[in-house]
Amino acid sequence: MTFDDSGFGLQIGIGTIGKTLGAAVAFGGSVVLARTIGDTGYGGFYLLLSISMFLDNPITQWAVACRKRMTEASFPAERAAGAVYLGAVAGTVAIVAITVAIDFFYGTVQGVDIRLLAVIFTGTVFYSGTKEILNGTTNFGLNPWLESGREVVRVALQITLVLLIADVSGMVIGLTTASLLLVPAIVRLSGVKPALPTTEDLADIATFAKSSIPNGFVSSALSQIDIIVLGSLAGTALVGNYRVATNLLFPATFIVATMAPGMMSRVSALESRNEDASKAVTDGLAYASILALPIASGALVIGDLVAVTVYSSEFADTELFIGWLGVYYIVQTQMKVLSKTLSGLDRPDLVLRLNAVGFIVNAVLGVGLFFVIGPVGIVYATVIGVICRYLLGALWVRRDLTVSLLPRPLVDQFLSATLMGGFLIAIRTQVGIGSWIEVVTTVVAGGLLYSVTLVLISGELRQTAIAIARDGVDHLAKR
Repeated sequence: MTFDDSGFGLQIGIGTIGKTLGAAVAFGGSVVLARTIGDTGYGGFYLLLSISMFLDNPITQWAVACRKRMTEASFPAERAAGAVYLGAVAGTVAIVAITVAIDFFYGTVQGVDIRLLAVIFTGTVFYSGTKEILNGTTNFGLNPWLESGREVVRVALQITLVLLIADVSGMVIGLTTASLLLVPAIVRLSGVKPALPTTEDLADIATFAKSSIPNGFVSSALSQIDIIVLGSLAGTALVGNYRVATNLLFPATFIVATMAPGMMSRVSALESRNEDASKAVTDGLAYASILALPIASGALVIGDLVAVTVYSSEFADTELFIGWLGVYYIVQTQMKVLSKTLSGLDRPDLVLRLNAVGFIVNAVLGVGLFFVIGPVGIVYATVIGVICRYLLGALWVRRDLTVSLLPRPLVDQFLSATLMGGFLIAIRTQVGIGSWIEVVTTVVAGGLLYSVTLVLISGELRQTAIAIARDGVDHLAKR
């Protein structure tokens, strides 16, 4: 299938708006749920979810491999989509058998019904796999809108079920139900009708999956290592505080989360046509951190006040994590573009090495620093790990492409975020921030200062915004 990237910027714009709406719903739901079940119950659910996200990697990474082949001009998209569902069915059957056997012989594990793991797993593999099919088409920007719809259903179901059933099981069933309800809609929007793949198709997909599946395990372990270490060494209450920090910082990933699936497809398509992808990657790096930089600036100065104001004083320990996690997201958003570029260049083996290095640094330093300086040491290790991954990724990408790692728009964003941080420091130290009204007003004022400054000093940003708006008008006119 041929991937047409002429409306790439428009799709990112469409996706970012949808991502924002979905995050607003998810954020509101997280506040209600966290306040309802407390830090221990909230942390318990996310600990279980982290384990599930690690175990579902063979299936979700198989779907990624299917998407990679979908974007190649010579591979039948329908059979690639069919291969996605073959993997999802096989994985579901396996995890159900395993969890039922564990429940039969051992009963609950750490007080949790192990069969809930199979429930989360089922929803995740079918939902994530179907999203990969849509990500392989030119309509990848619709995914965040569908995610927004899922968040509305998820939050409503979880709040209802938590009140009617129980904390953890209610949240698990609510998440899984919402995920499965969205699958038919995503299939329809993708425009791809799944067909049974041939053995040759499966073998072709497997050549990419043999690296992407191990990489998925390492990548998932890497993304969840903080929560797992905290839960194991410090208890679920600190996991709840850590999760609150990531909830508040989540908007930092909006742009890159929308861009990344399309970036892999775009680079893959360009390479399959023997065209240079350097400019596409440089453009991605230029805007991947446009939200992460101001959010990190704010987190370092007033993140603790925002956490307590929104989630209550029960989550005061969030201040241990939120500032340094903000720094992490700056580097992570840049590294994500480089990682997806390597996948698009058909080098999942290099992505595996990247994530393996990050995991080793995270795990060894995280555990060691935990015993030396406490829970915050885990976040220090996370920042060091992502910096190592970024440096390696930049080195490997620049072997094949002529990419600028510090494009002018990124420099402008850094300058604007620095000015915003200085403004917030002045407000907190000279004026003081007490009530929730003052917290909200300060956040809004900081965001406005960043936005206005960036628009004024960045000519490239203004040109990009005009181009995306023009594409949007043309798109509507064609419809």
